[in-house]
Amino acid sequence: MMTKLNNVLFKYMPLRSSFFENFLLRATRREDLNDPFELQPSTHAWAHYYSQVGNTRIRSIDEMIEIIEKTDFLKEQEEQFPMFNNTGIMSFSKSEDNILMWSHYADCHKGMKLGFDASHEFFCNSKPYDSYTGRLHQIEYTTNRPNNIVDNPQELFTTKAIDWKYENEYRLILDISCSDVSYKGGVSDDNIYEFDCFNYLFEENLFFMFRIPKEAVISVTFGSKSDKNEISKITSKIRGDKDLKHVEINQVSLSKSNYSTRIVKL
Repeated sequence: MMTKLNNVLFKYMPLRSSFFENFLLRATRREDLNDPFELQPSTHAWAHYYSQVGNTRIRSIDEMIEIIEKTDFLKEQEEQFPMFNNTGIMSFSKSEDNILMWSHYADCHKGMKLGFDASHEFFCNSKPYDSYTGRLHQIEYTTNRPNNIVDNPQELFTTKAIDWKYENEYRLILDISCSDVSYKGGVSDDNIYEFDCFNYLFEENLFFMFRIPKEAVISVTFGSKSDKNEISKITSKIRGDKDLKHVEINQVSLSKSNYSTRIVKL
């Protein structure tokens, strides 16, 4: 299967051989994202919101801002925007080989990078009543926080500080109630146990997992420090699955003369 590079998205992640058994990836809730600004409207955004919804008791924007600065943004969101509680984010990168991504998301170069066909229907599954959820969105990097949560609350999902630009991120926005597997536990499969996730959405360590179609997986690239035994184990799983015969297997190689890397086919 040939897929043009401009249709490929990458997922930098720890070396998890179980992916090639269950093909599950996590849709992360806002509480578990690593940017403290995620889905946090600014005071000006809230002031604009309350001015638009008709709060006539407060006459000036400055007065609104003064009151809003004393409120709990997350509590306000729970009441005003339930979509923030029901939505998960699955993050991907357009960067084919980024040393910072390997360091930050792929276990300090000991992990792996999965390549996906972004044109597959899994990534283009928006509903007729909701063209936002179920499809990919490119992140906009800016110095300003979104201010219009009245007409475009979804903008909060797709705007990040300029500091994160190296991620070159695309997000798949998903309804966690549609997840294939949900559980409370840790990253390790050994810690999974049954839990009614949807009745306790504000518990910690909740995982909402979606199953990726095998045909959407087009490559796996191991980090420069990936364990050789794990590489062999994963390679055997891929080569032993007839539905994965199209998957390309690579590893990152470090230059011996400068700070560059190259991807070598195994």
